[in-house]
Amino acid sequence: MFPEQTGGVGGSYSWEGKDGLGNMKTITANPKTSIVQELQFDDFHPSKINWTFEPTPDNKTKVTWKMNSDKLPFMFKGFAAVSGGFDNMKARNTLFTGWRESLRYYVPAKDTITPIFIDGRLTADHIKIFCVTPKTLLEYEENHLFSDSEAMETSCTFKQTTYLAAMIGSLIVNCFLNHVQGSYMPEGAFTVPFETDYYAPLMLFQNA
Repeated sequence: MFPEQTGGVGGSYSWEGKDGLGNMKTITANPKTSIVQELQFDDFHPSKINWTFEPTPDNKTKVTWKMNSDKLPFMFKGFAAVSGGFDNMKARNTLFTGWRESLRYYVPAKDTITPIFIDGRLTADHIKIFCVTPKTLLEYEENHLFSDSEAMETSCTFKQTTYLAAMIGSLIVNCFLNHVQGSYMPEGAFTVPFETDYYAPLMLFQNA
């Protein structure tokens, strides 16, 4: 839904989807450097969206997008974390590359929690979750990342079922919490498998 003004400072638009109502409004804009917007879902407190644009030595532009909100309910943040995943291999490769680059800031001797990259994959009857750490980075990159053209073709009606979508979200949160809690507990108290498989027709779990 578009109001009278859609561009520039004060410009906005809104939408209605299966998860509720949303509205985005531009608050400030500095040409070629930054944009600040306000994003609101339903009656929740608005979040601030920050866009920054930086020139790079190879004549490209580095775009950074950040979302901040001090008053967003915890459960809403959790929902965003598990529903905002990747739905194709190109997105996985892009996000994994960004995560891998961020490891240069990781100092094992100083950082309590080891960085983790969680990749959840879902069809109508199959869940697969990879929990990647610096130790398993090469195995994931060499054996489980590929192009979209190499991915198995499936019908669009075979890509998701509601109960498995809820299930993979719960399992991803379980993996993340185990990873964090395991950083502060004796070794072996919390397990985070590198690869988790669940095949719904046989209700079969396998970890590797």
